Amino acid sequence: MTIYNHERFSKVASMPLLISQTLRAHTNTANYRMAADPTGENGWLDLVDEASRTASDIEQRIAVMELYKRATTAEPWSKKLWLAYCEFVWSLYTDCQNGDAGWSEDEQLMGQELFSAETAIAAWQDGYQATMYRINDSHEIWNRWISIEQERLSNLSNSEHVDRIRTLFTDRLQLPHSTWEGTFQMFSTFVTKYEDPAVYEERMIGGRAMGRIARELYDAREAHEVDLQKARNVRFRKISNFRWDILQKRILRDALPLMCTC
Repeated sequence: MTIYNHERFSKVASMPLLISQTLRAHTNTANYRMAADPTGENGWLDLVDEASRTASDIEQRIAVMELYKRATTAEPWSKKLWLAYCEFVWSLYTDCQNGDAGWSEDEQLMGQELFSAETAIAAWQDGYQATMYRINDSHEIWNRWISIEQERLSNLSNSEHVDRIRTLFTDRLQLPHSTWEGTFQMFSTFVTKYEDPAVYEERMIGGRAMGRIARELYDAREAHEVDLQKARNVRFRKISNFRWDILQKRILRDALPLMCTC
């Protein structure tokens, strides 16, 4: 039987007011950060790193989140900024779940309202969408995000969540990226763990097929980069770029019927 705790009930009931007061107070305390934006990715990284390390209460943590949003708006394709932002928001979600991070009970209750799992997952999704076309290093955000999604799936295992994560994998496999084989192996592990063994072979064949264009584009790009490295004069570079443009158009032309039937 749950024992009624008047003190805790009062705290929970007052959460909307406390959160409103905190957000209003945050506006005033964050003003000093609005003076001048830094220049470039490294400038923003230094600023948000210092702010996140010194944030010691709910008000300051909210201010850091806003600072990160400004940073990613100023440098929207910065993998380093997005990764730092996502990790910061995820840490806020995990830290407010219990007292291990040193948050007071009031801060934990407020944090659970402000820094929900949905908020944290949304940050990872935004970070991935902003960086998913970075062929060489988009996997750094993707791998971390999909690992979190699968950890949550262990506690939320149902067909809806399994379908959602399968879709995340199939979308990813259709994008050229340097760690395609690693993504495919993660997909294989996911299917093995969460899906009917009878569909495993079908899923693997389908994954390979839908990723064919992505692999061809990546391999073609690699060959193009080698050509550019070998270039010794402007004329050779122009020829190489012209060949690359033609190759891309051919691959995309062949891929269009497949994409339309997916």
